[in-house]
Amino acid sequence: PHRKGTRSGPLPAHKARKTAERRKNGSTCMKCRIARVECDGQDPCQTCAKSGQSGPLAYPCLKANFSDIVNSGSCNYISQRAINHFTLDESRRIKMFLPEAFDVTHLLHLLESRRSAFNIRARQASGTLYVLDLEKCYDFLDDIRKDPINSNTCDLRSFIDNTLVKTKPWYTCVKECDPTRNKTAIPKLLLSQWNNMPSRASYDVVPLVTGLSEHPLDPENEQDRQEILIAAQISRIVCRKLEIDGYQALQSEINKMRSSNSTYESRTNAVSKLGKILLSLRWRMSWWKLLGDGSNNNDPFRDRFVERVEHLSKVLYFYYFTMKKRIGSWNDLSRLGGEISSYPDAEPVFDDFPTIASIEGFEQWLERGKDLIRQANCEKQFSSPESQRRSHVSSICS
Repeated sequence: PHRKGTRSGPLPAHKARKTAERRKNGSTCMKCRIARVECDGQDPCQTCAKSGQSGPLAYPCLKANFSDIVNSGSCNYISQRAINHFTLDESRRIKMFLPEAFDVTHLLHLLESRRSAFNIRARQASGTLYVLDLEKCYDFLDDIRKDPINSNTCDLRSFIDNTLVKTKPWYTCVKECDPTRNKTAIPKLLLSQWNNMPSRASYDVVPLVTGLSEHPLDPENEQDRQEILIAAQISRIVCRKLEIDGYQALQSEINKMRSSNSTYESRTNAVSKLGKILLSLRWRMSWWKLLGDGSNNNDPFRDRFVERVEHLSKVLYFYYFTMKKRIGSWNDLSRLGGEISSYPDAEPVFDDFPTIASIEGFEQWLERGKDLIRQANCEKQFSSPESQRRSHVSSICS
């Protein structure tokens, strides 16, 4: 006999068509997709409304397709507004606000005089994140400029949230991370690294001319400030493209987890990878809620970012348990308890992976993120006048 709540055979033709349409437009809920039962696409769907949060899948009614959430807008808040760059002695950070308007022609003009002279390294305390190949970045942006549907000047958030979703591949724009080596696996691996507080990266000049040495950029030097702002704008574009491709790859991997061909090791690695992404999402939300962007300016857009990332986190939280069940409780799950995490400007903390598969469990797990911010002594950064020093920048000078 077949398991209760699942199909014993193919759907009738008319239902199969509707199911395919819902799968295509992303309206099928997670619970129905996992149980392989028909979903009417409502919120909540009829199946979930009848069963509630009971039975073997005690999940809320959430849309299964989370890549739509990511495509609707960036999941990084502070890096959309500013870069917080270390001084040369790394005693403090200086905030530089990025321009609201995005003039691709002007940015290309700035890159024109730089692309044959040097590249720019992005790094954090953990080491190099990537090196921006300015020649390839120029080619990438030039292709965008030539597209007739794009205007030369637009709101930068609109460009990041909308235009970049449909642009061409970006992989050649970066070096020393080789995302082209495996276009499916690498973006997922980098999601919890590149998008780990990207607004707190620092930049170095990597000369292409012989006789010059690599050196860090100085936010207290006017010329270096310009290079930092150029690098921060391009980094924001690259990280957004990684975000789009990475979550699409993650969606595909989760959809394929039903296969019985995957090994214990591959399933455990997939769950661990998803857990690390969740930890990164929780950390940034907790930072935003407790510390904002470190300035006294109220940004009306912040709540949109928090809502988007919390929605994404909720979907991934319950997918985490779905994937974890496929490992089998008889296997060693000790790797999935959590890990010691190191975030920029924070002391190492033990980050716990999800443990309770319920809305209450999700809310408790999310709330613990604020405790981790406090344990890591992040709040002390904004207690001194020096830490509040910042520079307001409305445009990049030529």
